[in-house]
Amino acid sequence: MQTGSMLHYSEFEAVLDPVFALNSAGIIEWASAASQRVFGWTPSELRGKDFSEVVICGKSAHTKCALSINPSLTLHCEFQTRSGQRIPCDVTRVQTLIDMQSPGGMLIVIRDRSDRQRLLSEAKLIRDLAVCLSEAGDVQSAYVKALHHICIATNWDYAEIWIPDSDGKSLRGVACWSQPKSQMLKFAATHSAYRFARGEGLPGRAWESGQAEWCGDVTKLPESEFWRAKAARRAGLCGAVAIPLRGLGQVSAVMVFFMAGKRAENPLLVELVQAAAASLGPLVERRQLDAELQKYRCHLEDLVDERTRSLEESQNRLRMSDRLASIGTLAAGLGHDMNNVLLPIRAHLAALKSCIVNSLQQEVHFRNISESLEYLQELADGLHYLCIDPERDSSTYSEIDLHEWWSHTGSLLANVAINHAQLSASLPRDLPHLLMSAPSLTQAVLNLVTNSVAAIRSVDPPRIGHIYLTAQVIDGGSAVTIEVKDDGAGMTDEVKRRAMDLFFTTRPRELGAGLGLSLVQRAVSGAGGSVQFRSKPGQGTTFSLTIPAVVRSDTNESQLTAKLLVPRGRARELLKGLLEGAGAAIVDDNCVEPPSVFVVAPLANHFPAAVEWRRRSSHGQLILLGRPPQKTLAPWNQLNPASILSEPLDLSLAQNVVMKTMAFIRSGEMNAA
Repeated sequence: MQTGSMLHYSEFEAVLDPVFALNSAGIIEWASAASQRVFGWTPSELRGKDFSEVVICGKSAHTKCALSINPSLTLHCEFQTRSGQRIPCDVTRVQTLIDMQSPGGMLIVIRDRSDRQRLLSEAKLIRDLAVCLSEAGDVQSAYVKALHHICIATNWDYAEIWIPDSDGKSLRGVACWSQPKSQMLKFAATHSAYRFARGEGLPGRAWESGQAEWCGDVTKLPESEFWRAKAARRAGLCGAVAIPLRGLGQVSAVMVFFMAGKRAENPLLVELVQAAAASLGPLVERRQLDAELQKYRCHLEDLVDERTRSLEESQNRLRMSDRLASIGTLAAGLGHDMNNVLLPIRAHLAALKSCIVNSLQQEVHFRNISESLEYLQELADGLHYLCIDPERDSSTYSEIDLHEWWSHTGSLLANVAINHAQLSASLPRDLPHLLMSAPSLTQAVLNLVTNSVAAIRSVDPPRIGHIYLTAQVIDGGSAVTIEVKDDGAGMTDEVKRRAMDLFFTTRPRELGAGLGLSLVQRAVSGAGGSVQFRSKPGQGTTFSLTIPAVVRSDTNESQLTAKLLVPRGRARELLKGLLEGAGAAIVDDNCVEPPSVFVVAPLANHFPAAVEWRRRSSHGQLILLGRPPQKTLAPWNQLNPASILSEPLDLSLAQNVVMKTMAFIRSGEMNAA
């Protein structure tokens, strides 16, 4: 275009930036069509307006004067759009209009600087967020710092973060930030009490759509769309926007921002917050993963510590077992040698008795020697019994009819107490058979009666005492408790503490070997039972032997089922055999009905199956094969386990647990019937 020639404005319609023609008074004579696309004003609306009405850059006269003096000067101003928003722009003179009616006019190009400024703001905000997240000590503080930075940079008064629950069905509030105003702080205190499903409320809608959700005034929304409208009104919050955070291809969190006062939707502001959120999503997700990794690292360290302690305990038990094995070998040899010596001595003593002249002094010496030999014989027999392997001896276990047993051993036990105590027995008629060998039961009760006689003899002044033997069915018929009660001297606390120790005795060493209660414990525990006692000085002692009973399965009752969710190995096979022996059918995952008994190893991958089983079987019996780690103990306890087998390979313990469990289930069915 030549200077002084007729200017054709249509030549500037192809320019992407808005172009304005001003006269000498600063009035807009013409505007290109780009003005509507960029600023919202149509050319006809701008025509006749004063330049200073739409461009704010000091006084328009000064602006025009500056452009007149220096045509190459670019001024940084703000342009007021038709909606009233001000956006940054550059004002540049292009050509003087010589042949306009008013001399001194000029052609001006206005370039929108908002994109560049937005990019600079985004870069600064993202940089600040990265710094604050790197300085945060944990995920919670990282959330709060991020909200604080975004609110300060983009003029929001309150913000909060919502993340999906572990089941992925709802959002829960995890952090918030607000201006230090009392009503806003009250509003902040309510966010953690809410849960939003997909499509519910601002957070739920942004979660479902994956897009920003803007609301100019949340207080005008119905309660069904915004549950906290009343609280927001009290806090003075109106405008709000929900921004989804994306990570690994899905919405990992939703940020919601509020401001005091109404606000029209601002796409540039939303874009700025979205840009910050786009960078924040992966950073926050990484911090979450780091926190999860740290949690599992701590859990792994706890497991290592627990297994280390378990190994140390096992090593100590193994060391003790080796020592006891050595003692057992020594005891077996000692008992054998003592028997070899005692047999000829007793034979010669019997022969010598026939040669003794009727002399009182000789009778006393003979009686003392006989009592000493009896003590040595008792010690030798006890040492021999201690060295018996209970697992090898388990084949001799049989069913005991307690009434039949008493008919054979009652007189023997009564002879032990003769001249010192009266022995009486009370045995109910409907007692089940006991799962124990008859010699072991006789040995255990004989030792208890002997101890009772000694306790009665120690009472001063001497008197004839009483020993009572009773029995009763417990645990729904799965076990029988045999009690041996006396009215002797009783035990002190110190004696009770050491009563079951090997070789401990309160009698003179020549009268007691300290093996009696150890033999009782060994005999009963070998049958899968237990021994308890109670005693007070001057009030006698009561020993309770709990012995498993033989459980008869009724052919008319429903078949009990059991399922094992444990690793393959000896423990699994042991429990499977015990459950089948108790009358339970082992089922697998194809079984439609939930099993009556569920044996599960408390591992993390087994927990969902246990939860589902408990949901379907509220009255079933849960057995944990091993003790859960401390951090997962509470969730497993909520499933109400009937028993925890801390030592899965302990035969007597496993047998006792299975029998009690089966008896409990059968008793429950009988009560229901």
